[in-house]
Amino acid sequence: MINSIQLKNWKSHKESNYEFQPGTNVLVGSMGSGKSSILQAISFALFGTFSELKKRDLKISDIITRTAEQKISEISLSVTSPQNKLFEIKRKIDAKKTTSEGAVRDKDNKLLAGPQTTQVNEFVKKEFGVDDEVFLRTVYAMQNDIDMIIKLAPKDRKKRIDELMGLNKFEVARNNCITFRNRAMREKLDAESFLESIGLENLSKKITDTKNNVEALKSKQLGLQSELSKKKLEKDTARIKVLEFREKLSESNKLGERKRNILRQLSELDEKLKDKQITKSKADLEKEIFELKKKIDISQKIKEEQETKNKETQIRIMISDKKLALAENRVKDIEEKLKKILALKDELAKQKVVDLASELSELKKELDNKKDNKQTNLAQLNELRKHLEQLTLAESNCPVCSTTLNEENKARIISERKQEISLILYKNIELSEIITNIEKRYDELHQISEKNRYALEELTKSEELNQEYKKLLSDINENKNILVESKIILELSEKQVSIAYNEFKDLTSRLSQINNEKYLYELKDQHSRAGAELELVDDELKHKKVSKEIVDNYEKSFEQLLKQVQELETTLSNFEDLLSEKVKQLSELESQQMKANEFKQKIKNLEEKAGFLDKFRSALEATQLALRDELILAVNEVMSSVWIEIYPYEKWSGVRLSSTGQDYNLQLKEAEGEWVSVSGFASGGERMLASLAVRIAFARVLAPSLSLLILDEPTHNLDEKAITTFIDVVQNKVSDFLDQIFIVTHEEKLAENADNVIRI
Repeated sequence: MINSIQLKNWKSHKESNYEFQPGTNVLVGSMGSGKSSILQAISFALFGTFSELKKRDLKISDIITRTAEQKISEISLSVTSPQNKLFEIKRKIDAKKTTSEGAVRDKDNKLLAGPQTTQVNEFVKKEFGVDDEVFLRTVYAMQNDIDMIIKLAPKDRKKRIDELMGLNKFEVARNNCITFRNRAMREKLDAESFLESIGLENLSKKITDTKNNVEALKSKQLGLQSELSKKKLEKDTARIKVLEFREKLSESNKLGERKRNILRQLSELDEKLKDKQITKSKADLEKEIFELKKKIDISQKIKEEQETKNKETQIRIMISDKKLALAENRVKDIEEKLKKILALKDELAKQKVVDLASELSELKKELDNKKDNKQTNLAQLNELRKHLEQLTLAESNCPVCSTTLNEENKARIISERKQEISLILYKNIELSEIITNIEKRYDELHQISEKNRYALEELTKSEELNQEYKKLLSDINENKNILVESKIILELSEKQVSIAYNEFKDLTSRLSQINNEKYLYELKDQHSRAGAELELVDDELKHKKVSKEIVDNYEKSFEQLLKQVQELETTLSNFEDLLSEKVKQLSELESQQMKANEFKQKIKNLEEKAGFLDKFRSALEATQLALRDELILAVNEVMSSVWIEIYPYEKWSGVRLSSTGQDYNLQLKEAEGEWVSVSGFASGGERMLASLAVRIAFARVLAPSLSLLILDEPTHNLDEKAITTFIDVVQNKVSDFLDQIFIVTHEEKLAENADNVIRI
């Protein structure tokens, strides 16, 4: 049984909680109010889906409320299992993850399944003995879907019912048997064709000849490899000599280039030192540089301190400006509020608050009294309707007092009951009008009372606002004084910054001049180091000079050996390719021989498999027919017992689902015993009752653990008479067969005798 559901950001339900009861639960509301989405939420909580999702009419992200701040939807469903265990099933949808999560917990909050949705689905299927397919095709009847079994075409009806009862799996299995058998026979023919194509009698001779060719080629390959190794050794020795002399030639060339660079550097230094005179020693220059840097650091520090002081003064001016503007604005606001409070005080003086509260209290008492009277009338009305129904069905004795009834007494009592019902209905209409008028007057007085309460609250704030007003005026004067003082300080500080900057500029210029004079000493040092390096390079060139002719001779010898090695490698590569081809050919022949033996065994296995599949297909067909008969028999047994209870007339004595080769036909039994099709002979109300009987039967047979029926707008296309019949059946008959019924409707009549009414 479903106990309750909590919804958060589920379609039109931003945050909703609903409690359910055993028996009939009716959800009443206008179009678009979110009734059907509650049923969809129940289905999603149990199985992680509902019909519109399975048909892909909706994406899972469409479920989340469009105006939700966090794009996350959550469901919490409280259910009681057939074993009377209490579970809480939670589902969560996150738009960012495009997936959903789930969890099942017991009454002690112990995790039983989750967080994967498949784990939750398996738990529900195991605990309640039903999956989403059976639930959505039997228990859950969508709008205009209650009589779907009648409206479907024969081919679609057979497919739908076979899928519902799981019989379509046998059809699929039979077709798979035929497919596998045909595939096995094709494989057998292919194997026989392969054996014929390879010619088994010549295969052994080809393998022997190919082995001899491989051995001869391997022997010649060894000779070529030995000769190639000798030539490679000679080539590597020559290559080492070439590299050695190349390195010497390269070093000699580098030393020559290095000498030219040194001579060029000495020439450039001579040019820079030409006509240059140094007036001070290097030590005196360094001392003067040190003193200038100290003065520059002091000047820089003074300048930075003044700049920091300027910034602090500017910040103080900005803060005072801001405080001044805020205070002036707040003063204007307080002046406006004090004017409004004065006006409210004048208006409040005209109201009689005590009289208003007294009248509200009297209206509340009168409203509660009228509502109690209406509720008492409804209870009497339900009791009278129950007696009227029992009298209508009674034959010889009164169901209330057990006295003997004749037709005249029965008609008189029924008429009296109907008059009493009409009188109570008339009284309730009058009470509803009185209640509406009282509620309207109560709301008007309540609004006036709220307005007066607001005025009293505002009056209490006037003293506080006056005190704040005085303080703000004091703050305004204080900030104006701060602004005047800060601007004077800022002007003096900017002058000091300008003086410090000019001093810093002069010191930096003098430091640059002294550094240029010191640079001449560095040029002289570079000239001395370059002269010493030139002597070292001349000495090294005497020991490492190599001629290019010697290097060319060694390279020519190396190239001849390299050519001989390449020719031998090409010859050996050709032999290896030929050997590889022969080895590959031998492997293919041996593989063909092995494959031929495998194909012989495969042909035998395929013949045995085809025979087994023929027998299995026949067994499946027989099982399918037997299972269909048993399921239809079980469904018809339930429908017969349901029909007796829900059909109040004598025209049709029974209902059944008849199975033919290509269709399932819903039939009614005439009083004379003949069975006829519902589609051709039954009225709209009778069709609806027959369809409802089928729904109940399938729910009882295929989902017995749930004992549940969900109907979405079942009276959508019914006329007034059919609606009346439906209401009577659902409220007084169907509850005998099922523990819990959910009905979504906009018909107020359906809510009159329901066990639980939820208005949305």
